[in-house]
Order: sequence, then C-alpha cells, then structure tokens
Amino acid sequence: MPIIAQPRRERAAASGSGSVGVMATMVSFHAHPDDECIACGGVIRRAATEGHRVVLVFATRGEHGEVAEGFLAAGEELWQRRVEETHASAAILGAQQVEFLGYIDSGMMGTPANDAPGSFWSASVDEAAKKLAAILLQAQADVLTCYDDIGGYGHPDHIQVHRVGLRAAELAGTPRVYQNTMNRDHLMRGMAAYA
Repeated sequence: MPIIAQPRRERAAASGSGSVGVMATMVSFHAHPDDECIACGGVIRRAATEGHRVVLVFATRGEHGEVAEGFLAAGEELWQRRVEETHASAAILGAQQVEFLGYIDSGMMGTPANDAPGSFWSASVDEAAKKLAAILLQAQADVLTCYDDIGGYGHPDHIQVHRVGLRAAELAGTPRVYQNTMNRDHLMRGMAAYA
C-alpha cells in the first residue's frame, strides 16, 4: 500500500508568552536507546517545554553494547534495560510517545552484527522508511530530526538513520527535516583524552 501524504490539520494554539502560536509535532528519530539524550536531548526538552508534541522513534532496541559484569539483573537482557531507560528518558525530556521500528542493533562498523538478519544496517532503506513514514503520518509531524550523512561519527545504524529519515520525510511529506551533526575532530580528541 503506498504511503500518501495527507493535508495537515490545524493545531491548537499554544504559547507560554500569551501570544497565539501554533503547536507543532516533532518526531525525533534515533538508532538506539540513549541516542536521544546524546544527540538532541536539549532540542527535545526545549520543544516539549515550549508546548510542542514530541514523539521519539528508535530503529533498534540497542541489543549490542558493553556492560560491566553484574550490571544487569539475572536473566535480564541489555535491550530490556535500554527500553526501560528510554521510557524514563522520554518522561524527563517531555516526549509524549515512544516507538520502536523493530530492527536489531547492527553493532560497530565492520563487525559481523552489521550483516546479521534483521539488523538495521542491512535493512532496505525503503522498507524502513515506510515504517517511519507511517509514524510521521499518524503523528502529523511538522518536523523530523535525524542525523547527518555520516551519522555523527560513522556508526552504521546512525548512517542508516540519515538515509531512512530523509526518505521517510519525503514519503510522508514532512515539511522540515533537521539533521543533527557534530564536530568529529572534537569528538575524537575527547575520546582520546578519555582513554
């Protein structure tokens, strides 16, 4: 079934200043739980504080990652903890809705997880974009945030967020797409100093 952008409905006025403004809906698209805080937590919180509706969408549940021995409870999987933390994060940031596209975390670039069945990196851009576009249309999104073309620092799932996000916005007719970017050199210096 093709996805066709529908005309946007008028939204209720909302403004803390007493002036009349238009409440917007922002969908913030991320690769993994915790990326919403790292990548654009300030933007999300500001939008919510100013009365806009915020929807968080994650491509994966963050199945891969390193945790210290004993960090997780007996029988607890990393993705379960990350989903729980995502909902807590959404409450703090003021997001009203959290969605997951259902792909598997692809791990770091060049690892076997990149090619695993169901990984986000190996997913068809159009297939994933249709899933995100359906959320954009349901939310009547005015704004989509995603990552730049190198995914900030080159993580395969972050690069895929860029590709899928731009295509989904095109399919849904989302009028504004903002790409999160970072200074890679600054990030690498910080990582080297931390090491």
